[in-house]
Order: sequence, then C-alpha cells, then structure tokens
Amino acid sequence: PGTPGLDGALHPNDATAIDARSAAISALTDIKGRSDCATALGGTVELGGLTLTSGLYTSTSSMKITSGDLVLDAENNPAAVFIFRTPGSLSTTQNMKVILANGANPNNIYWSAGTAATFAQHSIIEGNVFADTGITYAAGCTHHGRYDSGCGCLSHTVPTKSQWGPEIVLDEADLFAFVQIVCNGY
Repeated sequence: PGTPGLDGALHPNDATAIDARSAAISALTDIKGRSDCATALGGTVELGGLTLTSGLYTSTSSMKITSGDLVLDAENNPAAVFIFRTPGSLSTTQNMKVILANGANPNNIYWSAGTAATFAQHSIIEGNVFADTGITYAAGCTHHGRYDSGCGCLSHTVPTKSQWGPEIVLDEADLFAFVQIVCNGY
C-alpha cells in the first residue's frame, strides 16, 4: 500500500542509494571525528528546556528531549552548525520539539546516536539524524531533514488508517540511503 508519510521516492540499492549511503558515511565519519571546541555535557544529557547556540555537544551516555522543547539559536548566522553526538541513544517524549530560532537551518543540524534514535508521538525533529542500530518514529512525528541508520532500519508506527504515522519531509536529492523500511503491518 505504499509508504505512508514519505514525501519523495525510495531508492532501494540503486545508484542514488549507493551515492547517498557513501555521502552519509562521509558525513558521519566527519561528525564522529570532531573534537575541537566540543561542549561535553556529561552522561545522560537532558536537552529539553535548553536554548543552545551553534557548536558541538557531546555526551558520554545518551541524549534526550523529555522535559521541554529544545531551542537551537543560530544568532542570525545562516551558516551556524549544531552537532549532537552520543555513543548511546537519542530520544524524545511525546510532544517535544526542536525549535529553530534566528535563522537556524535544519540542513546544518546533525544528530549522531551510537545506538538507536527513538522519537515519541507528535515530536518535531529538525536536522540530519544518524543512528547506528535504527530509527523509530512514533505516530504523528514530523522530521525535517535527512536520516541514515547504519543497519538500514527505519520503523514507524501506523496504528490505524486514520493515523498514518510520521510526516517525514525529505528532499529526494538529499535523502540518505536506507535499505529497508519496517512499517509495523505494511
């Protein structure tokens, strides 16, 4: 029955997918290799309720947005880059949002999770998401950006026909590769 919520085209194992996967690996290698000017935030990091300016933010355990929205403030710099890197998981709770302020651009936001990324119902995610073991979107999620899972696993919940799961807004030319979609019942 198609892929509910996907705005774009799928490229399973074709030239576009291979090129996109190569670009994703290059981007992720760059993200994981950065250390200059990193802001070490500690173990399990709660990003909810914070307003952050551009930079590299790291944790030693996991990152979550659970106690409020996260505001990313580009300070009127259209080239501002935000990088969030954790060896563990990245997650949100229901209705949490990443809010862009003062020119922040989702193309310049990078999330790297060493394990899984899990976005709860009605979360709004901005930026490029890399997760080594899979990405899960619950019903009603919105993601403006690109994504790549090292295992090729993308999952989204489709509990009823009236609730089609996440709205994943992608530019086909920018789509990082993924090999398999798991759609709970599709």
